[in-house]
Amino acid sequence: MRIKLTSILLLLLSLGAYAEPNAIEKIKVWSYFDKQNSSLDSILNLTPSDWQTITSGVHHSHIGDANYWQGSKGAIVWLKIRIPSLIKDKQVWLELVPNVGLDGQMAYKNNGHWKWASPIGRNGEPLVSSPANFLSFEIATPAEDNIVYVKLNTSQIFHFGINFRNEADLHWSLLKSHLFNGLIFGFLTLAMIYNLAIGFSAGERMYLYYAFYVFSNTIYLAVISGYLRLIFPDWGGDGSLSNLMVLMAIFSATVFVREFLNTEQTTPVFDKVLYYQQGIFFTAILFIVFLSDFTAYFLAELLGLVGPFLLLVSGIVAYRAGHPMAKYFLIAWTLFLICAAIWGWMWLGIIEPRTWVLNLLKAGTIAEITLLTLVLGFRYSYLKKKTETLTEAKSRFKTLSETDELTGVLNRRGFLKQVESLLRKGNKELVWLALDIDHFKRFNDSYGHVAGDKLLNAFGSMLSTKGRREDLAARLISHDKDKPYRRGVAGRIGGEEFAVLLVDCSLPRARLYAERLLREFEKLRVKSMDGEMVGTTLSIGATQVGPGDTVEAAWKRADRLLYEAKHKGRNQVVMRE
Repeated sequence: MRIKLTSILLLLLSLGAYAEPNAIEKIKVWSYFDKQNSSLDSILNLTPSDWQTITSGVHHSHIGDANYWQGSKGAIVWLKIRIPSLIKDKQVWLELVPNVGLDGQMAYKNNGHWKWASPIGRNGEPLVSSPANFLSFEIATPAEDNIVYVKLNTSQIFHFGINFRNEADLHWSLLKSHLFNGLIFGFLTLAMIYNLAIGFSAGERMYLYYAFYVFSNTIYLAVISGYLRLIFPDWGGDGSLSNLMVLMAIFSATVFVREFLNTEQTTPVFDKVLYYQQGIFFTAILFIVFLSDFTAYFLAELLGLVGPFLLLVSGIVAYRAGHPMAKYFLIAWTLFLICAAIWGWMWLGIIEPRTWVLNLLKAGTIAEITLLTLVLGFRYSYLKKKTETLTEAKSRFKTLSETDELTGVLNRRGFLKQVESLLRKGNKELVWLALDIDHFKRFNDSYGHVAGDKLLNAFGSMLSTKGRREDLAARLISHDKDKPYRRGVAGRIGGEEFAVLLVDCSLPRARLYAERLLREFEKLRVKSMDGEMVGTTLSIGATQVGPGDTVEAAWKRADRLLYEAKHKGRNQVVMRE
């Protein structure tokens, strides 16, 4: 029983849902091409045979219709609408979709007099209750059958679908439309901001070109969806704006594709074709506002068919040339072209103008922009990671090229480079220490080269540790916390010879440093091949580096003092200014 009651209830709800649409479908519509811009009185005197019945709720017209175009301007179309008395709603709404460039007024009879009414939103009233983005008229239903006339003009063609909606149907349709379009335009805005951010932060022109392409598509979709008409009632739905945005979208796509596919390098011959196409579209953008409605519409349709096709061909050529991103472009662009072709066929009169055609174009646009945005995002992440890897490798190579592999301190090249940099900065107190391990050849002969290498390695570690310790101490006692300190720059000059440059250090403090180094090295022990713990001593020559000194001059003075220390018996420091 419960199942039967539920079935009956669903049946009644279904019947109730379809009762009003069936009544609305009984509204009759006729059309008349007005080649002479006739007055309403002349239209009222037309015979029934002058009117053409509109079937399936679609007004058909196309660019080659001889009855339509009169010179450079289009004719005027009148719609004759009969509202039957069986309509129970107080108002019904006439909606014309998805035509761009369509405008007009409605004539209705009130108290025996004909009056003119503007479309919704055109008479200054707020659109809070009925935010109709397409050209729509509110019609009050009479007690008896009533006739209203709608006078239409357009800057494009009279090829539109006719919808009649009651209040509930209108609000539900608008709600679905605005929610769907909100998602579409929200995503397009995010894609545009994302590519702009990468373009400006990374200095990549390609992302700026793509952001401009997304912007052009966004404005075009806003125009054909009626949102520019909603925001700017007087000119937002004009066909010239639609034609301009078509040209801008394909122009920006051409600029982007040339950069994205690097056609100048991968396909230089076809790049010239795209270069000329880019110039043609740029010229058309500049001059389209000066053309007649018919010429502008014809030009936009012609270039709108040829331009995207050439971009598809460029993708195929780049793919054959082995471009790694070409296949992704072909997938995205093919999806978009299928939807755009259906949209173009509608304007050519091949397909009936329905809302689903417009939604299909939006879906194709979103699919293309989503895929290419993902590809561009991946490209950016990949190149950024690759750049960071190369930078790290370069830094590591630089470090290795300037570091002694055995001891871990700077090699001769790295040490001299550091010293030259410090001399250029003009530090006031610099002390050069020349160091040499005493009797190192005898040490190698007695204990083996392995022990000698261990001694060199241990001495390098000692110099590095002392350098870090001195640097930390200098930071702790300094009043200027932002001042960079490097108290000891150590390097291996060659063989058993080392050098240390003490920065911001006086000769007395340098002597203390050198004497501590002598004592620490004297205590240093490494294991020989026989397992014996062995070591040797160190000799140091030290000199102060003056402001006018060169690297060579300071080095030679320090070496002379080192030899003097050797001559005096080794394991000591000889120091002079």
